[in-house]
Amino acid sequence: MMKNLLALSLAFVFSFVSKAQDTTELEHKIHEFGREMEDSLYALNSDFMKDHMDLSRFVDTVMHQFEEKLVEDIELPLSMMKGMLVTSLSNDFTIANEIVGTIDAGGDYRYIHYFQKGGTYYLVYRLSNIESAFAYHLLPLDVSDEEDIQIYNIYTSMTGENISETMADAMAANMIQRQGSAQMRAEVAKLKEAQTLAVFDPKAAVQMLNEIEGPIRSTSFYSTIAKEIQRIAHPEEIHEEQLAIIESGGPISLHQAQIGLAYWAELGDTLNTKILGDTIRTWVGKDPYLLLYEGVASEAAGDFNKAIPLFQECIEKTNVDPFPIRYMLSVVYIEKGEPKNACTEFGKILLDYCLWPEDLVEIYEDYPDFVKSDAYATWEEKFLRTHYPDYFEK
Repeated sequence: MMKNLLALSLAFVFSFVSKAQDTTELEHKIHEFGREMEDSLYALNSDFMKDHMDLSRFVDTVMHQFEEKLVEDIELPLSMMKGMLVTSLSNDFTIANEIVGTIDAGGDYRYIHYFQKGGTYYLVYRLSNIESAFAYHLLPLDVSDEEDIQIYNIYTSMTGENISETMADAMAANMIQRQGSAQMRAEVAKLKEAQTLAVFDPKAAVQMLNEIEGPIRSTSFYSTIAKEIQRIAHPEEIHEEQLAIIESGGPISLHQAQIGLAYWAELGDTLNTKILGDTIRTWVGKDPYLLLYEGVASEAAGDFNKAIPLFQECIEKTNVDPFPIRYMLSVVYIEKGEPKNACTEFGKILLDYCLWPEDLVEIYEDYPDFVKSDAYATWEEKFLRTHYPDYFEK
């Protein structure tokens, strides 16, 4: 009897070890897949992402969401539309091309890590540009065939939507404009006009939005555009809602944390910046890029001694273009009254980007005393003589 129990126990242990080894091997493949896709995109090649997108599953999702968004009886050749969409995406997978375009323009698309939630594995990427604007992409994976891992959607933290939803919205709006009633077509046109107007005159855009009272209001693309316009016109209301969620201890979505992070950082609210940063970390892992916003918050709060090491750690640990981080670090040194350290950081910016000192116009405008300082004059002449000797007459 004892031998049988021992045998059963050993069988259980070995089966557990085997399962753990399988999981480790799968996760290793997922990690390598994430790295390989990053490498291909940095080679300005979108084919790897396109070839590993399960287009059939993605298009099924788009078509399902598209049908749900229509509020009028419009005769649709759905099978033909689905076939055309598959063909179109096979030839031109827009999201991959846009990512390649961002990288080509000096931005970054970095693989951060993977995680598992609800039985699904996700890859996490950070998309950022030279102005330091950023968003996270969460890519759900189909790992049923470990030798052919497939992506089947992309969630964007900045919009709070999967790209399938965004595509379905655009298709529904286009279909209504082409085949919908005269009222629906007029409302879609007015909605798009309000969306464009919001950039220049948010209050007028809200007024135009409120004038739309027809059936278009029950569609998801109306609610998506309406939220965008309201956020531009009344950002304080959006962030008051966030603050209420934070104070109540309620769950904060990745999207809510994303759109609130820069807002609270620029206000110098170090506590809420840290809370939202930690919320984002629960999704994306310990991404050192988030230290940038904690540094911005500390700088805005006047705590330069805390801001400087945060910016330095962000530069050291993150694999992102350091231009905006070094620029902010330079500004902190100016505000702290350390012109020599500020000049050191400026030197790295100008050397890396082959810029002239005059290109840093904001420094000239915002910190004229620094530009007139002996430290700046000495550094500027040394920089120019070293890198632009023809600037001086021989």
